Amino acid sequence: MKNIFKTIAKLSLIFIVGLGLGTGALYSVYKNLTNIPSRGEIQDVENISKGLPEIEREAVSLSRNTAIQILSVSPETGMLANTSGTYFTADGRYFVVTVMHGLIGPCELIRISADRKFYSCIEVVVVNPLIDYAIIEIEKIENRKPMKLSRHLPKNQQWKSVLSAQNKIFYTGFPNGLGPLTFSGNVIGYNEYDSLYINSYAWGGSSGSGVFSYDGKYVGCILAVDVGHTEHGVDVMEDIVLVIPAFKIDWASVFAK
Repeated sequence: MKNIFKTIAKLSLIFIVGLGLGTGALYSVYKNLTNIPSRGEIQDVENISKGLPEIEREAVSLSRNTAIQILSVSPETGMLANTSGTYFTADGRYFVVTVMHGLIGPCELIRISADRKFYSCIEVVVVNPLIDYAIIEIEKIENRKPMKLSRHLPKNQQWKSVLSAQNKIFYTGFPNGLGPLTFSGNVIGYNEYDSLYINSYAWGGSSGSGVFSYDGKYVGCILAVDVGHTEHGVDVMEDIVLVIPAFKIDWASVFAK
C-alpha cells in the first residue's frame, strides 16, 4: 500500500512540475505573441529592407511615400475605378499624376486614399487622352513626403542614362485594389510609340503607379501590361509592363497658375 501511495505522490509531483513547465511555456508563447508588430507598423512606408544599398533604400522610400490610391466614381453607372498615382508638390501646391483611363468621373467624385484616410480632388489640371495621363490638384496628404517637382527636367543625356537597358527600377501601387505593394524590376526596352518597357509585375489597379530608378529619379507612370498572341488567342503578359515616360508629361501645366 505504501508503494502505491509513493507512486501516486511521484506522479502528482511530475504532473505539478509538468503543469508548471507547461504554464511557463504558454506564458512564453503569449509573451512572444504580444510582441508581434501591428499591421500598421509592418505596412509603414519606411519599413524597408536594410539589405538594400542606401541609394536604393532612398528610392524605395520615395516610391512608397508618394504612392497613393485613386478612387473614381462614374455618375452615369455608379461604377468605381481603382488606380494608383504619384503624389508630388510644386509651388506650395499638391498634385497627383496618374493615368487618364482611371478617372471615370468628375473631380467631385474623385477621392485620394492614403494610409486609410481620404483626400479630395481640388481640380483636374490636365488630361491627355492620346498619351493617357492626367494631373489633378489635391489636398495635402498627412505624414507623406511628396516628390518635389522642379521647373527644370533632366536633359537628354540624363534621360538616356535613366532609360538604359537593365537599369533597376521600383514602383509602389495597388494591383487588384491591394496594397500598397512595392515591386522591383528592370528597364528592358523602348518601342516606336515612345513607350518604355519594364520587366516587373502589374495588374488592374497598378495603372498610374510612379516608376522610380534605383537612384530615385521619376521614370514615368505605369500604363498597362502587354499582351501576347498565341495559337490559342490573346493572353496577358503581366511581367512585361508599359510605362509612360516622364518626359512625355506636360509638367508645365502645373506651373501655369
